[in-house]
Amino acid sequence: MAEPEVLTRLKHALKSVRRVAGWLWDRGWAEWGAGNISVNINHLIYDSPEVEKPGVLSLLISTSGSRMRQMAKKPENQLCIVNIETGQEPVIVPIAKSYPTPVPTSELHSHVLVHETLLKYRPEHKAVLHTHPAEIIALSQSALASNEKTLNEKLCAVLPELKIYLPEGIALVPFFEPGSIELARASAQSLSGHRVAIWEKHGIMATGPDLEEAFDAVDLVVKAAKVWFMLEK
Repeated sequence: MAEPEVLTRLKHALKSVRRVAGWLWDRGWAEWGAGNISVNINHLIYDSPEVEKPGVLSLLISTSGSRMRQMAKKPENQLCIVNIETGQEPVIVPIAKSYPTPVPTSELHSHVLVHETLLKYRPEHKAVLHTHPAEIIALSQSALASNEKTLNEKLCAVLPELKIYLPEGIALVPFFEPGSIELARASAQSLSGHRVAIWEKHGIMATGPDLEEAFDAVDLVVKAAKVWFMLEK
């Protein structure tokens, strides 16, 4: 597919990426090249809003080293498409001629396995967002994070809106090396029944029908963490 056609098909997705990347940078959740995003674009690539080709997954995803502050200005230079077909090596497709050989984010494993999980459990969720709020990294290393049930009870007690917007609660993923297949598997398992998972010592991952809603989920959990820390002082 030629570059102009790709950019035309991805027009609305790129607007969403630009908007959310700006929010992440403004919040201070995306230091250096931190954080990554992906969107299932099967419905854009294969012409039908209903199509889900069995065994095929096409992701619009952050490139390695991309900066959210740059993505907020010109997202096509910070993204690529990764096509995954069962039993085949992923095929990486650039979307901008100025970046002919992009390398996907180091968290590619997590994004792929989570999207495959979403296709089974929440196919309406097309977006995955991973970011690094300081409050969440601190929370993940606090006594509160030693038990998932306790963490959810305490956060819902200080911010009752959590029960309304995230009734399934927040998952906890123990520490695994960033970019590892172990982290990917644990995240996929946790996000099969949750929309938000806290990564110990690392950050948070959320899913949503679009990036804006995934951002909203993270924003809500960060607020709960802030309130909890304020009351603990």
